[in-house]
Amino acid sequence: MLRTIKKKYLNNTFLIISLVFCPIVVLAPLGSWVPIVLSATAAIFFSKGLLFKDVIKDSLFKNLTFILFWITISIIFILKNIYLLEKAFYLYVLLISGFILCKAVVKTSSFNKIIFLFSISFIGSALFLIIDLK
Repeated sequence: MLRTIKKKYLNNTFLIISLVFCPIVVLAPLGSWVPIVLSATAAIFFSKGLLFKDVIKDSLFKNLTFILFWITISIIFILKNIYLLEKAFYLYVLLISGFILCKAVVKTSSFNKIIFLFSISFIGSALFLIIDLK
């Protein structure tokens, strides 16, 4: 019972994010990281960490983690710039959230519905921009 409720919440989370994401990206591009990180957090919470285990097993994620670790070591020892280290941390959080979302969306049962709502949201945002330009 609890598992089906969490699965329902996970599917509804992706449906809401697919409707909200495009307008945020179009109207406020700097705020686009908020729905990505929040939906990845919700995906981890509702899946009991199973998605994070799938992400860690992915070879692309392992290669990217090694590259990001190398960049972090370079920033610390060569550049010695804390500001760059802070920006790199934001990038790491965004990339990990993206990997989690990619794994979670593929496992949802309403993948076609999510793509349809995402398309409707994108078309609506684009039409809003076109109408606003005149």
